[in-house]
Amino acid sequence: MSGDAKLPVTVPPHAGLPPEAEAELRQALALLRSGGGRLARAMSRVAHIAGAASAPLLRGVGLTAETLQPVIENVMERAFDLAIVRQRKTARFASPTRAALAVAASGAAGGLVGLPGFLPDAAFTTLLILRNIAAIAREHGEDPVQPDTRRACLEVFMLGAPRDAPGSNDFGAGEQPDSGYFAARLMLQGGPAIALLRQAAARFGVVLSQKLAAQAVPIVGAVGGAIVNAAFLAHYRAIATAHFTIRRLEAHYGSVLVRQVSDGWTDRSALHRQTI
Repeated sequence: MSGDAKLPVTVPPHAGLPPEAEAELRQALALLRSGGGRLARAMSRVAHIAGAASAPLLRGVGLTAETLQPVIENVMERAFDLAIVRQRKTARFASPTRAALAVAASGAAGGLVGLPGFLPDAAFTTLLILRNIAAIAREHGEDPVQPDTRRACLEVFMLGAPRDAPGSNDFGAGEQPDSGYFAARLMLQGGPAIALLRQAAARFGVVLSQKLAAQAVPIVGAVGGAIVNAAFLAHYRAIATAHFTIRRLEAHYGSVLVRQVSDGWTDRSALHRQTI
């Protein structure tokens, strides 16, 4: 072989993510695990406060998740239009602290008057949740003007549904969220955006029906409304942070590698459980 000849350079495949990227992925998956537990604990506390008192009242006026659904779809569509499509300026509520105080105050005010305060409070809270989701998307380098990012904002409501909601994709503290999260995202791909919006509204409607039960009784509902609103915001912010972190890692390192790393952790965890 001539001394001037050069062998082709072979670039070895990635063995994994860089340590800092792995740490981000682990943290994102941990947020997916813990989000539903936070919401469940808040709901449990509120059930002790107002659940028993509100049940007869809601039955008396015929309010259920099904009867609320058309109203919730309208609330979601309007909030999505203002927060994502038109991007109206509510930036003063985009910080976690200000947003938490605002939704807690809204829940307390709505619960103070009972049923009549539910719809204005639900509309305001949904708007702020969507604004915070959009702000988190921007923090991770995405632009809510883009159709793909808009869909990702709606996916947060699908991925962050309560555990007892039909078709829930939430993950319990003892579960491995990796495969379920990626499988849920795969199922949400394709289809018109309006269909995804209606799916998100249907899933969120289950959550809001629980919220209604928490604040239906005047005065007592003020406590329940404040607790539930703060828990809602924290829950959806956590899911959004996890979702957009993973999307950012996929955009930089490739979705295949991110999924392989995640699946590898799941497989090792399952093997560990089998050997103890």
